[in-house]
Amino acid sequence: MPLYGPGSPGPPSTLERKLSAPEPILFCWSGGKDSALALHTLLKQNNVHIAALLTTVTEGYDRISMHGVRRELLRRQAESLRVRAPCKGAPLLGVNFEVPPGSYG
Repeated sequence: MPLYGPGSPGPPSTLERKLSAPEPILFCWSGGKDSALALHTLLKQNNVHIAALLTTVTEGYDRISMHGVRRELLRRQAESLRVRAPCKGAPLLGVNFEVPPGSYG
């Protein structure tokens, strides 16, 4: 147990601990090079934590809507990064959806 005497900064406050903890990020993942470069940049920072990759997989094709990446490759990418990859199937016309709270952390 650390001792804090006169002139020492003392234990960190609750707010200081919260501010120093990495911020969890839900990263929108398309499977393309720009998405990969942005993710690479974030992974080099100490103040963020990638909690999950979020993407839309087109129903019927079972691929990421933006670049046609197969769901199996998405699963392997997320696994190699040690993050989750919640998917929402989208009809070919597209759909907006909400990720339920707590399902990506």
